[in-house]
Amino acid sequence: MAFVHSHLPRFPASLLSSKLYRQPFCRIKVFPFLWCCARESFGAVGKLSLIDLDPQHQAFAEKTNTTSANSKRIQPILVLQGDTLQVFWYQRIVTCTTLCILATLFLRNIQYTTQALSSQEYTSLLEAIPRALQLVTMDIGCLFMGYIAADFFSGLVHWFLDNYGNERTPFIGKQCVAFQGHHQHPWTITHRPFCNLLATTCLISCPFLFLLLVAPIPHFIQIIFTSFGFFTVFAQQTHQWAHQAKPPSSWITFLQQMGILLSVKAHGKHHQPPFHKNYCIVSGICNEFLDNIQFYGKLEHYLYTQWGWVPHHVQKKGNLHAQ
Repeated sequence: MAFVHSHLPRFPASLLSSKLYRQPFCRIKVFPFLWCCARESFGAVGKLSLIDLDPQHQAFAEKTNTTSANSKRIQPILVLQGDTLQVFWYQRIVTCTTLCILATLFLRNIQYTTQALSSQEYTSLLEAIPRALQLVTMDIGCLFMGYIAADFFSGLVHWFLDNYGNERTPFIGKQCVAFQGHHQHPWTITHRPFCNLLATTCLISCPFLFLLLVAPIPHFIQIIFTSFGFFTVFAQQTHQWAHQAKPPSSWITFLQQMGILLSVKAHGKHHQPPFHKNYCIVSGICNEFLDNIQFYGKLEHYLYTQWGWVPHHVQKKGNLHAQ
């Protein structure tokens, strides 16, 4: 939910009056952003009715054109049976556990770099600077590799869930329905609290991140996988921000404008029929390249020739585009 200044009275008076809050970085909504995320993470959302996914259903038309009495936002529409916007205790636990593992991994990598710098004796500052720059540059390069890999992976998963499977698909049936229904009701994602939004991704990622934490993996490889895990976990969060007209922080808007996070404009290209391009949802940096080489179209053609799988967007058009 986009942050507005009406949330400010909910801040503790001691925080608002502190010198720290009056610093420049706080004036651009860093504290409001963190406070807003915390409130949405653990706050409860009222029960919402489940309606038919069929666009011809009368309830669909009535619900789509109805806004909340307390807000100008369109009411969310849940297409998955049993889905809810409430935050449950197990969602909080799995989300917090995953975030703690990620934080531990990042801190351990930082500790390794600082120890590597301090373990060597340098005769002068001029000798130490090149070594420090080398280590920091390699660390940043590994972080960037994980960031790119997460964007690509988010697109691959997004493409598959959008185009294959249904509620009867083993293991991932619910995710298939949720992603495919998102195209009909894209605003619903903006109503999801933080823990509700990330819980499923965290549940899948947590075991792999724990293995990364305990396994004897070389430092730079670990940075790549830590970065990959972090941006994969937060892919749905960047996806949500790309559906908000006003993200909860000026920092997020700035990162979207810089192309570091997925922007509203960039993701809007995906939400144009037949929904077969621009699948990456971390930053979207891989989208142009993958679309230019027809990456998804070639995968679809391969799956069709091997097993006869026809993607949903092609079924609606009635023919499989040749690659």
